[in-house]
Amino acid sequence: MSKPARRVVHMRVPSPPVRRRSVSTGPASSRPRVPSKAPQDSDSTDQSDEESSLTSFSDGSDDNDGDTPQHTDENVMKIAKPAGEVGCPNRGGYKLEDVIQWNTSWMRIFKSLINRLVDEHLDAMRSFMGQSDKQLHMVHDEAVKFLPDLGTYDQEWPVTDAVKLRLKYTSAKARQHAQDAVSMATKKTRVQRK
Repeated sequence: MSKPARRVVHMRVPSPPVRRRSVSTGPASSRPRVPSKAPQDSDSTDQSDEESSLTSFSDGSDDNDGDTPQHTDENVMKIAKPAGEVGCPNRGGYKLEDVIQWNTSWMRIFKSLINRLVDEHLDAMRSFMGQSDKQLHMVHDEAVKFLPDLGTYDQEWPVTDAVKLRLKYTSAKARQHAQDAVSMATKKTRVQRK
């Protein structure tokens, strides 16, 4: 029996950001390399060879010796969540931007996406624990759909961490506005009594 022929297609894919330190356990050489799934810019054809790398994809139509290992979700090691709590770098936690080490433009896209999804689907007056599980899953799924590269992280933990940070900020602001409104009303009643 002969194997079905495989066709190899070469595509230009932007290089992933350079990691200064590993955030997962185990030696880096034991992990198989996975091509970046980040969305390409419309002007990606003008990139230099330094900014992009050639990645081959196989669609099962041309002959291949079978020496190239086929990667599935089961044998690809995902990037583990670091120890500690997000947003608490001075108390044993970590800063999200430092851990995922994306370039500034990708981080800006990611944060604006999370901010938009939180504003559209979640109650900004409540913390992460006070949110509906259904709504949290909706935000998570939409973020992963928009940025598929998040799939390289174990349980897509950057999405959860970014949502926690955003809700921590918005709920604190809501509490502060409520306290300001109460103190303003108290001041007005004091002035009226005099």
